[in-house]
Amino acid sequence: MLDMAGLRRLQECRDCSIAAASRPSQACPAGGWQALPPVDILSTARSGMQALRRSPRLRQLPTAPIPPTPPIPPTAPIPQTPPAMHNLGLFDNEACESAPPCHWTQMEHQLDEQGCARLRGLLDAQQCRDLAALYAREDGFRSRIVMARHGFGRGEYQYFDYPLPPLLQRLREQLYLRLAPVANLWNQRMGLEVRYPDRLQDFLARCHAQGQLRPTPLILQYGVGDYNCLHQDVYGEHVFPLQVVLLLSRPGRDFTGGEFVITQADGDRQRADVMALDQGDALVLAVRHRPVPGRRTGYRRVAMRHGVSRIHSGHRHTVGLIFHDAL
Repeated sequence: MLDMAGLRRLQECRDCSIAAASRPSQACPAGGWQALPPVDILSTARSGMQALRRSPRLRQLPTAPIPPTPPIPPTAPIPQTPPAMHNLGLFDNEACESAPPCHWTQMEHQLDEQGCARLRGLLDAQQCRDLAALYAREDGFRSRIVMARHGFGRGEYQYFDYPLPPLLQRLREQLYLRLAPVANLWNQRMGLEVRYPDRLQDFLARCHAQGQLRPTPLILQYGVGDYNCLHQDVYGEHVFPLQVVLLLSRPGRDFTGGEFVITQADGDRQRADVMALDQGDALVLAVRHRPVPGRRTGYRRVAMRHGVSRIHSGHRHTVGLIFHDAL
């Protein structure tokens, strides 16, 4: 479990990691969106949450790749679209153009209520293993980041290069299609003029026109003692306000510890939630801010950050799907 010392470590290293390039309720069928009961940690760890900064800065990341040294054999195939996602209707064009199924409606409600939403079983077990094994490949990545060198925590991650693996490309496109209406509604509520086009390709063209050319989808690898400081994945002026994390490893079997932590700051009030994920689950979360109802009328903006608590045993792999590209 994430104890007070673990949360304090995440919070104390926030200054190094806030950045990133600076990172509702209806019945739902099995495999759909599930409720995420928040775990309020502040009652036992108030001292660790007193000075959350609100000004993200861009991480200056090296572009030269470093030869990887992971323990996974470098023989992984490039994953294709798994049956599990067809079962969810993610890749059904007609479904994408029509009214959203129950799990999408549930997702929108949870994002409004909590700033994050869980999609169970987006990937099957074999697909998770294939994606995790990609980490050891010598090709397909634009750079590798050792987190301790930059004060981001401990562990490492690699940014995929274009073209992305077919599965990740398809996921990125179809998830964007579902999330763009939510992003536009959020910006409207927060009084922001930016609106997002329906298609990912059109939004990326906007990024590329401003020099944000580098792909941001990444795969992260954690070992014993590793953790990820609280941060925001910003990467440039053009920011899509939602992102997706996919857990590839099995909690309790492949690793212990390593809880996913989300914090939000609303004035002087701070809150931390721990999100429990299973292998193949996806978590949709706010990148930087989200709107919450005002105390009297309208909406106000709260700052969101996320991180990972210390790994106690084993190895943990995740994929991050960020929809804007990087400078």
